[in-house]
Amino acid sequence: MKLRLYHVDTFTRKIFRGNPPAICPLDSFLPTETMQSIAFENNPPVTAFIVKCDGQYHIRWFTPSCELSLCGHATLAAAFIILNYYDTHAEDIQLQSKSGLLSVVKLKNGKIKLIFPIINVDAIEPDPKIVDALGAKPIAMYRSTQDYLTIYTRGVSVFVF
Repeated sequence: MKLRLYHVDTFTRKIFRGNPPAICPLDSFLPTETMQSIAFENNPPVTAFIVKCDGQYHIRWFTPSCELSLCGHATLAAAFIILNYYDTHAEDIQLQSKSGLLSVVKLKNGKIKLIFPIINVDAIEPDPKIVDALGAKPIAMYRSTQDYLTIYTRGVSVFVF
């Protein structure tokens, strides 16, 4: 199997810095197990697979161990690859994902703006199991259909289960 795989350093201007997802453009999605194996074998924090269909891109994200519902830095990297190597004249693109439609706009200064879907969250009482696992009680805890958000006096933790 011959695949094109891009390695992109996000959130940095220096090579070998930042958060490095791999981007794999495909003609059509491979079986989930195959994409999971590719992500495991290459072992970046996240591998994003992108497919163009009917003028719109579809995106899926895999860590070495599981598929994600959403990943910001890999979406940014995928948008960079699409806008710089595939749809070089596009000013904006759409990415369909498990989390909904993600919009990307190429700004005049060369930067990329991502517009993510709104995910509703509900305030909840801190779960004792989560407090024990994190080692500290948050000042607030929120739950969405996808993950938890915990707020501390000195930071924020987001985790997906």
